Amino acid sequence: DMSALVAELPAELTADIYPALWNYGELGGGRYGLPWNMSMLTLYYNATAFEQRGVEPPTTWEEFEAAADRLTTRNTKGYIDVAAPVTFETLVTTRGGSILTEEGQPNFDSPEAVDALTMLQRMARARHSIPRGATDLDQALVDFARTKGMMAIASEAVFPQGERFSVAFDIANVPMPVGASRAVPLTGAQYTVLAGASEQEQRGALAFWQFLMQPDIQERWVQTSYFLPVRRSVTESLRDWYDETPNRGAALSQLEHATTRPRNGAYVVWQAFLVEALERAIKGGTDPAAALQEAQRRALDSR
Repeated sequence: DMSALVAELPAELTADIYPALWNYGELGGGRYGLPWNMSMLTLYYNATAFEQRGVEPPTTWEEFEAAADRLTTRNTKGYIDVAAPVTFETLVTTRGGSILTEEGQPNFDSPEAVDALTMLQRMARARHSIPRGATDLDQALVDFARTKGMMAIASEAVFPQGERFSVAFDIANVPMPVGASRAVPLTGAQYTVLAGASEQEQRGALAFWQFLMQPDIQERWVQTSYFLPVRRSVTESLRDWYDETPNRGAALSQLEHATTRPRNGAYVVWQAFLVEALERAIKGGTDPAAALQEAQRRALDSR
């Protein structure tokens, strides 16, 4: 817990950090992390195909499903559906739900989760999506690059990599579609110090983090990595850079509504049950509510 040392940080620095990024490092009343390479999921799309077919980037899940329908042809599908936990978490949070309860218990069979999985199954059955497993991220990128799928969900930090692969079309990304909520989970990682570090080592680590927070270092980091800026002032100083290519800032509008991912250690085990439920419903046709109820039962039994 670095709370005592962090309390010594200059107020002008901590006040400049986005609250959601700053709060992510707190757990159980202590400070265990500091923001660094943080990101958020955004919706990537084949801008060339969208323009050719007169489709606007979706802002709601209803528009998303309708866009996938219009973009599906004999040779292409509207959406590449990777059964990754963080993607499904985002579908749930933007519907106003949460994959865990406030007490940190599994909440896999909530109405919001069932609604999200029902949409995904409906799209798969209509052949508007390409179902991919949670470990098939590389294959999903190939699908997108070869124009087999027109939409995909990935971190805004993937954009430079996507640009390199999308030689036959223009790639773009926009904020995530939303439903009852605009809450999108933060992804990426925090800057931490391992347990057992001496006070001198902790102070040295904190001094290095302050170096990373210097505006010129932050600016260079964001422009190179496309990760989120940690400081509000850096967002403003990079405004011209963001405006050069609007896609660079797709995640910025989500920052004020950002939420944390599950931080219950047991979720590392539980999410395997969740992924299996997603794949059973999307690829195997199992009833979404039944699949999620089974994942919920297995998670509870594993405690």
